[in-house]
Amino acid sequence: MLKKPNETSRRTGNFKILPRCRLQLVTIISMSTSQNDDQGSIEANNKETGLVRRSEFLAERVRQLAQQVRALGAVDYFLRGESNFYRRQNQQAIQDFSETIRLAPTWAAAYRYRALARTRLNQFEQAIQDWDQVIRLDPTRAAYGGKGLAHSFLEQYEQAIQAYDQAIKLDPTDPHYYEARGRQHKRLGDFEQAERDLQKAKELGYTS
Repeated sequence: MLKKPNETSRRTGNFKILPRCRLQLVTIISMSTSQNDDQGSIEANNKETGLVRRSEFLAERVRQLAQQVRALGAVDYFLRGESNFYRRQNQQAIQDFSETIRLAPTWAAAYRYRALARTRLNQFEQAIQDWDQVIRLDPTRAAYGGKGLAHSFLEQYEQAIQAYDQAIKLDPTDPHYYEARGRQHKRLGDFEQAERDLQKAKELGYTS
C-alpha cells in the first residue's frame, strides 16, 4: 500500500536546498573573473595550462550545479504528481511524472507512480513500459506484480505468469503473488498448477 508522504516536510527541505544551489552557482561563476585560484592541481609556473585547467574545473562545477537545479525542478513536479495521484487526478499526475522523468530520467518512483496512474486509466500497454523501466532501475516484487497485473488486464496470461514468477522469486513469502499467478493458470486451463498456487497462497495466509 502506497503511503502519502509528508509533503510539508519535503517542501520545507526543498526550499532550503534551492537557494544553496543558486549561491554555489553564483560563487562558481564569480570565480571565473577572479585573479586568485587556490586549485593545487593548476601549475603556477604555466599560465596557459592553469587557465585551461581552471576553465575545465569551472565548467564541470557548473554542469554539476545545473544537474542539481534540474533535480530540484524534478522534485517539485514529483510532489505535485503525488498530490494529484492521491486525489485520483490521474491524467494530471501522469503529466507531472512525465516532467519528473524528463528532468530526472533515472527516478524509479516517478515511473512507478506513472505506471499506477496509467493502470487506473486502462492504459495497460503504456503501464507495462513504465514497469519495465522500474524493473531496470529498481527491480522489486511490487514492480513485477504491477507488470503482471497489467498483462492480466490485457489477457496476456503467460506474460503475467512470467512477471509473477519473478515477484515470487524475490519474495516467496508473499501470498498475493501466488494467488494472482494461480488465477492466470486457471484462465489458461492449467487447473492443477492453479490449485497448487491457490493452496500455497492460503498456507501463507491469503484471504479473499
